[in-house]
Amino acid sequence: MLLNPKGGCGKTTIATNLAAYYAGQGFLTALFDHDAQGSSTRWLEMRPESRAAIHGVAAFQNPIGVTRSFQLRVPLNAERVIVDTPAGLADPHLPNLVRTADTIIVPVLPSPIDIDAVLSLVEALRRVETVCKYGVRIAAVVNRVPAYRSGLKPLEMALETVGLSVATRLRETRRYPRASARGIGVNELGGIGRERCLDDWRPLWAWLENGKGHEALTPEHQSRPRLFPDRVAAPA
Repeated sequence: MLLNPKGGCGKTTIATNLAAYYAGQGFLTALFDHDAQGSSTRWLEMRPESRAAIHGVAAFQNPIGVTRSFQLRVPLNAERVIVDTPAGLADPHLPNLVRTADTIIVPVLPSPIDIDAVLSLVEALRRVETVCKYGVRIAAVVNRVPAYRSGLKPLEMALETVGLSVATRLRETRRYPRASARGIGVNELGGIGRERCLDDWRPLWAWLENGKGHEALTPEHQSRPRLFPDRVAAPA
């Protein structure tokens, strides 16, 4: 499950690329789109028939005459299920959404606003019984990392403080919009820079399959870090 109430952090990009990767590896893959914008669903509609098939579920829709449980059913033969969640998700909806997830990926950008949003999410997840009781695997993916990796230190210090490990760091590149516009993943896109791009993904693939570096969230309270300890209030 890709989860972060903050919009624009890359949930759909990571969800669609994971689906493309697993389908390309021969896994029977399902992609659930809970975002009302339907970006993952449109990506699937553009996907060429020559590429590995992905079962899509437009979970944001409410078809007439279809029960919710039937609409959200997971295909019996599915081997990998990717769930793309919406932005603006309120705390009361978290328990129901994450109750069937065994792994949560939190995309986050290296900016103060995004840091604050992900810290609030971690606090909310600590209050979800199923996340803590059943040891749901959770890790952050730092997205759109600048070429010189500037601004990463405050983010990674904050994530470390709340016990959230970083599965990988994805560099900013035009390969993502190029692949998305064709309904494919970056693993299916050729050209110069392909291997460098895939090098960013390999730690995430390994973490998902092997669980390396995983630390489950615990319900005990941890104080939020001061992101800007040297900043003082301006005089009135």
